[in-house]
Amino acid sequence: MLDPKCFDAIGFKAPDFQELNHYLDLARLKGHHPSSERGCYAYWTVGSGIEIWAASDKQLAQLNSNPHFLGNSRIEARVLEIRDESSTLEGSLRVCLNAGSETEPHIPFLFNVPSWDLTRPILKDMKAKASGPLNVSFQLTAFAEELECFEDEAAYLAAHARKQQLLQERLGLVDEEAAPPLPPIHFVPCGLMVDKGGKPQPKANFGGEVIGGSALTNPITSQKTVYLKVKTLGMTVDVVADASIVNCRPKLHGFISGYFWLSGRLTAEIEATNRRLRIA
Repeated sequence: MLDPKCFDAIGFKAPDFQELNHYLDLARLKGHHPSSERGCYAYWTVGSGIEIWAASDKQLAQLNSNPHFLGNSRIEARVLEIRDESSTLEGSLRVCLNAGSETEPHIPFLFNVPSWDLTRPILKDMKAKASGPLNVSFQLTAFAEELECFEDEAAYLAAHARKQQLLQERLGLVDEEAAPPLPPIHFVPCGLMVDKGGKPQPKANFGGEVIGGSALTNPITSQKTVYLKVKTLGMTVDVVADASIVNCRPKLHGFISGYFWLSGRLTAEIEATNRRLRIA
């Protein structure tokens, strides 16, 4: 389930659901309204890559709404599973990164697709034309729920060693050998680690090198957020975060680690939607 705090990461930070619903009402009033097979969307592009997708069914009953940030990351992966939730016009893709490579790490993960009912027919067409496994290109944004920044690799390792030591002391394992920390560049699809019968979530714990970024200001709310381009294990990801949760100022070629909710749009859907709505 989407944590409403994900809206904080793109500058729609609201103290309660009433104010958040005000922003969603603005999306329905000011946004584009592309129709889909099973309903329609209010697609509001407020600027600086910030987007809201508010879904409605054929009877115009309001369904779930999703935030997104349209960055310039592009990732290619093999589709392992298409997860469709027809009652809410929501869906997600479970993919495997570098599935055809012998040397690169094979990383499965799940990401939510905010424009799902526009994406579904594109996937269906791509699947019909594919002669083998379905491979897709997509843009991926990680919404930070927790985020730490480190000046360099040594700072990352030192901080995680201290955390490990404190945890051992708290558990009374002072004499035990400490487990090594995750390397600075890592990607753990923790949302796939669910009990039997549980529902996988589009979440991951990852760390990586900051190779770009900027401060963002939401044009509607004037709230400050942070955008980072992060090179993690096997791919480069767009990261957005509420400025208030970042422990220090991110540094170019420094490192970050944290816990993230993953949202992605297929490159083919982005291009088709832009043509349809005449978005430059």
